[in-house]
Amino acid sequence: ISGRESGSEYFYGYRMDGPDADALGHVDTHGLAFDETAVVLDPYAKSVFNGRRAFGALNEAGSSQYETTWPQAVALVPSAEDAFDWEGDAPLELPMEDLVLYEAHVRGFTADPSSKVAEEKVGTYAGLTERLEYLEYLGINAIELLPVYEFN
Repeated sequence: ISGRESGSEYFYGYRMDGPDADALGHVDTHGLAFDETAVVLDPYAKSVFNGRRAFGALNEAGSSQYETTWPQAVALVPSAEDAFDWEGDAPLELPMEDLVLYEAHVRGFTADPSSKVAEEKVGTYAGLTERLEYLEYLGINAIELLPVYEFN
C-alpha cells in the first residue's frame, strides 16, 4: 500500500468461493468444500495478527463480523520498514545425502517444561534457538518447522 503512514496497520484475509461437496451431494466436486463466509490466511503472509489471549482460544461470539475466524486468520500488510535483514546469512548447501533432518512444531517443541526454554520464549522462534545446541549434540543439521502458520 503506497503512501501508508509509518506505524499504521492494515490487515487482510481471503474469502474463497467454489463448489461445496455437502451442498451439491449429487454433483462430483472431487471432495472440495468451500465456505465463502470464512476468512482464510494468506499462506505467504509475512506477519500474522493474533488477538488471542491464550493458544487455541477463539474470540467471543458476536465480537466481530468474522465470528469464528477473526482475528486468528488475518495477515498484516508489510511496510517498507518490515524488510527482513538476513545479516549476510546464506544457505549451507549441504548435500541431501548428508542431511539429518528434524521436524518440529515451534510451539510444541518448546512448550513442555522439559524443554528448559525461558518462559517468555515458550512457543516462539527465540525459544527454539535456545535448543539449537541440543539438536546439534544429537547430530541434527537441518530443521523443518511444521506447521509455520496459525490454525484454528
